[in-house]
Amino acid sequence: MKLIGVPLSPFVRKVAVVLTIKELDFQREDTMPGDTSPGFRKLSPLGKIPVLVDGDFSVADSSAICEYLEDKYPQHPVLPEGPEQRARARFLEEIGDTRLVEHASIIFIERFAATAIFGREPDLARVHAVAEPASFRRAPGRR
Repeated sequence: MKLIGVPLSPFVRKVAVVLTIKELDFQREDTMPGDTSPGFRKLSPLGKIPVLVDGDFSVADSSAICEYLEDKYPQHPVLPEGPEQRARARFLEEIGDTRLVEHASIIFIERFAATAIFGREPDLARVHAVAEPASFRRAPGRR
């Protein structure tokens, strides 16, 4: 089994955690999102990471991968029992994939990447705006 992506991605890390909880052996292959090589685009037509390759089968998108792993390898389940609890877990995953990642990305960009990668001063007001608990009720950058 192979997990394609870069460990900096929270979505790649999410799948790696599920693979680890399920005690499944896997190899990692570093590939940046947006890779345009024909081989990667065959596995991920949208150019997104992560991609899981399991034998002759491959699937992209962290949520789809995690559901596949839960269905194919039921040992060490990551989802709770019962439809209500599973629905709640999927909703919390969606919050993590959207709101939490949006906010964490802004903090990462401003606190670490602004200077080191983009060569500019960080916008700390932007960091403080998303770090406030109330900001989780509105989209980042909107008042």
